[in-house]
Amino acid sequence: MLFHQLMMLTLGTLTKQMKIYRSIGRMVHFILPLFFILFISSCSKSINNPWSLEKDNVNSPWVSARLSLASVDVFRDLSIELIQTAHNRKMHVSAYSKRFTPSDNSPLLVPLHLKINKQASTVLCQSIDGGQKLTLPEETSNLIINHLLNGDQVSLFIDQYRAELDPITFKARFKDLEDFNNATIAKVQKAL
Repeated sequence: MLFHQLMMLTLGTLTKQMKIYRSIGRMVHFILPLFFILFISSCSKSINNPWSLEKDNVNSPWVSARLSLASVDVFRDLSIELIQTAHNRKMHVSAYSKRFTPSDNSPLLVPLHLKINKQASTVLCQSIDGGQKLTLPEETSNLIINHLLNGDQVSLFIDQYRAELDPITFKARFKDLEDFNNATIAKVQKAL
């Protein structure tokens, strides 16, 4: 009798376990495609270039193009813009939620912290537009651009704001900017 009860208990436990395994199997068939879809959608960032290029096609000496990286999170991310004319190039860094903290030496200068190839440095930048936008010095702009074109990751930090600049996505759009700029210079010279 004890043997019979033990067998019934074992069979009952096995039956419950088999039901659980069947349920898990059904869930796996449902969840696995869901994880696959989520994985594919998370990879879509690499397909879409976050840098946008806006061109001004007016035939004048003031023709310009703007290469920009918009912030995803306005409370933590920096926006970057590179404005190119036939005569010069300016790089700006912006935040939207509050003013940058100025340096101790001047209310119009803000420290920008750079990290390039694991080397950190700080540069003072001119504050404009109510303290939420900075104009980077020409040397700093050129340094950032050159490192990105050489394939180096560049990180910018100001207060709680940050920007991670990916060299691969930057290179593609920067080439478009350079092509537009070369065509613009040719038009301006032809008009003169």
